[in-house]
Amino acid sequence: MTKGDDSSKKVASNRLISQKFLAPTFLLFVAIVSFGIFIPKLGFYMDDWRVLVASRTQGLAGLQKFFAYDARPFAAYFFDGLIKLLGLKPAHWHLYGLLARWLSSVLVWLIIKNTWKNKSVQAIWVAALFLIYPAFFQQQVSVAYSQHWTSFLLYFLSFYLMILSIQKPRFQALFITLSIISMSLELIIIEYFVGLELLRLPIIYVILLEKIPNKKQRIRSTIKAWLPYAMVLVAFVIWRLFFIDLPVDDRNRPEVLFGLFEHPKYFIARLIQMGIQDTINIFVSVWYKTVDPVLFRIDKDPGMMLNWAIWGGVALLAISITAFFLFQNGDDKNQDSRWYSSAIPIGLMGVFLGHAPSWVIGRQAFDGGFWSDRFALPAIFGASIFVVACIDAIFKKYRQKAILISVLIALAVGANLRNTQDFIRSWQMQKDLYWQLIWRAPSIKTPTALFTDNELFPKMGEYPSSMAFSLLYPEDDESRYVNLWLFSINKHFAKDMEKILKGNELYAKTASFEFDVSSKDTLVLEYQPEAHCLWVLSPQDADNPLIPEISRQAAVLSDLGRISSEENSGFPPADIFGKEPIKSWCYYYQKAQLAGQFKQWQEVVRQYELASQLGFVPQSEAEYLSLIEADINLESWDSAQELTKFVLDKNPAMAARLLHLWQSNTSSPVDVQVNMQNNLKKLMRFEN
Repeated sequence: MTKGDDSSKKVASNRLISQKFLAPTFLLFVAIVSFGIFIPKLGFYMDDWRVLVASRTQGLAGLQKFFAYDARPFAAYFFDGLIKLLGLKPAHWHLYGLLARWLSSVLVWLIIKNTWKNKSVQAIWVAALFLIYPAFFQQQVSVAYSQHWTSFLLYFLSFYLMILSIQKPRFQALFITLSIISMSLELIIIEYFVGLELLRLPIIYVILLEKIPNKKQRIRSTIKAWLPYAMVLVAFVIWRLFFIDLPVDDRNRPEVLFGLFEHPKYFIARLIQMGIQDTINIFVSVWYKTVDPVLFRIDKDPGMMLNWAIWGGVALLAISITAFFLFQNGDDKNQDSRWYSSAIPIGLMGVFLGHAPSWVIGRQAFDGGFWSDRFALPAIFGASIFVVACIDAIFKKYRQKAILISVLIALAVGANLRNTQDFIRSWQMQKDLYWQLIWRAPSIKTPTALFTDNELFPKMGEYPSSMAFSLLYPEDDESRYVNLWLFSINKHFAKDMEKILKGNELYAKTASFEFDVSSKDTLVLEYQPEAHCLWVLSPQDADNPLIPEISRQAAVLSDLGRISSEENSGFPPADIFGKEPIKSWCYYYQKAQLAGQFKQWQEVVRQYELASQLGFVPQSEAEYLSLIEADINLESWDSAQELTKFVLDKNPAMAARLLHLWQSNTSSPVDVQVNMQNNLKKLMRFEN
C-alpha cells in the first residue's frame, strides 16, 4: 500500500466524519436560534405551576395525586426524577426542553436517512422542518412539556433502534429489546404519540423494499418485524381503556371512539370534520400565520420595532441556510420517484395518526384556542415528511428546492422568535407582580381569595396564577387545599356582584388542587404595569376613578387585615422566582403602603423620601395618597395641602377620593379642613 493510498483513505475518512456531524451541528444551530437565545429571560407558565406546586408542597405523593387526576399515573415518577435532576430553576427546564427537541430532530434525521437511502439532504430538510414546524407554540411551557418532548424523544429512539434491528441482523435481539423498552417508557409517560406507533408498519415495508424483492415475502417479513411492537401497543391500549385505576372519571376518555358504536353517523361526521380542519390547519393555516399581514405594520411601537428586527434576522437566516444547502451539491438528476411516492403517503399517514389520539377523545388542534395547538405536536413528524417530499416531487431543480425549504425554515424560526417575546413579557410581568405583592404583603392569612378585574398575565390563566401565588408563601399543611386563588371578577361575578358582596362561598378546583373560602376573606388587586404599581385595594378605593368600575365595587370586600408584616424566611423560593430585583419606585411605594396600613406614618414619609433621593417619582397621581394621609396624621398641613393641589392639577377626577381622605382624618385644624373640603366639593360639582 502506498503513501498516496493512505492519504486518500484518511481524507475520505475525515469527510465521512464531517458529514456525520454536519447535520446535527446545523440542527443545533437552528434549535438555538429558535428557542435558545432568550432562555435566560424565560420563566414558568401555565401547567408548569401545577407540577411545581404538587412537587414542592408534597413531593412524590403530590405528583401521584395530580397525575392520577390527569390520567397519567406513571408520569409522577418521571417528574419526580426530573425535578431531582434539574431542580426548580426555569433556565434548567428550558435547556432540557431545547436538548430533548434537538435530539428528537437528530433522530428524525437518522430515521429518514436510514429509511430512504441516498436522501441525506432530504433527511436534513425533514429534520429541520420537524424541529421548528410552526404548529406548536408552547415550547416555553418547559416543565409541563418536558413530558411530551421526553416521550417524543423515546418514540424516535425506539423507531431508530427498530430500523437498526432490521439493518444489522447480528444485533437484532439487542436492538429489539432496547426498542421495546424505549417504546414502553414513551407510552406510559404520556399517550400522545400512541397513534404514531402504527407508522412503524409502512416504514418497515419501505426499508425491506430493496432487501426483499418478492412482495408477498416482503409483506410477511414486515408483519413479522412489526409484531413485537404491535403486541406492546395492544397491551397498552387495553390497559389504558379498560384497566387503568383513576380516582375520578377519565378526562381523556375516548368518547368519539365509543360513540361510533352508539351513534355512528354523528361521530363519523364529527371525525371527518376534525380531520379536514386539522389537516388544513397543519398544512395551510400555521404557515399563513408566519406571514400574516398584521406582522408588517409600520409604527413606532417598540413591539413592532422588535418585529421588524426579527424580520431582518429571518431574511439573513434564509440567505444563510440557502447557502448552506447549496453547498451540499444536490443533484438535479437524482429525481427518485420511489422516494416521494412512498414518503408522501407515509407523511400524510403520519399527520392523521398523529392527530388520531386527540380526535378519539373529541379534541383537536384547530379551533380550540392557543393551548390546543399541543394536539398538533404528534403530527409535525408526518407533516415535515409530507412537505419535503411534495417539494422534492414538484420542483425539478435542486436550487429551487433548497431556496424554498430555506425560506420555510426561516419563516418558522421567525414565528417562534416572535412567540418567545410574548412569553418573555409574561414572565417579566409575573415576577414584577409577585415581588411587589411580597413587598406589600410579607404574610397573608390563608386561605385568601385574590380578586382582579381580569386575568393578570398573558400565557397564563386563573389556575396557573393561583398556583404561582400559593408558592410565594409557606403552605399551611399538606392537604389538597391551596392557600390563595385568583378570581377574575368580570369572568365570574360581573352578572351577580350581590352574591359575593354578601359573603358567599368561593370554591375552585383544578385536578387534585382545591380552594374553598368566604368571599369576605378577600384581597382585591389592581395591576396595570404600564400605568402604575400593583395596588392592593381597600374599601376607601371605591372612590378611586383610576380603578375599573367593577374593581371599585369589589373593593369593599378587600380586607387588609389579612396582611401582616411578618416576613417568611426562604420565601419566595429564590430557585423559582429568582433573586429580589433591584429596588425601583414600586418597592418604596409598597413599603410605604405597608407602613400606612399599620399607621406608621413616619415610616411612610421615610420611604417616600428614600425614593425621592434616588430619583424615583410616583407613576400615578393616586400613588401620592399614602404620603398625603401620612402628612395629615403627622400634622404637616402645608405639605398635605400642597400635595393635594398637585394631585388635583394632574387629575381633577381625584377630588372625590381626596375628599374622602381628608374627611376620614379629623385631627386637622378646622380652618384647614373646611377650606380643603370646600375646594374639593366645588371641584367635584364642576367635574359633574
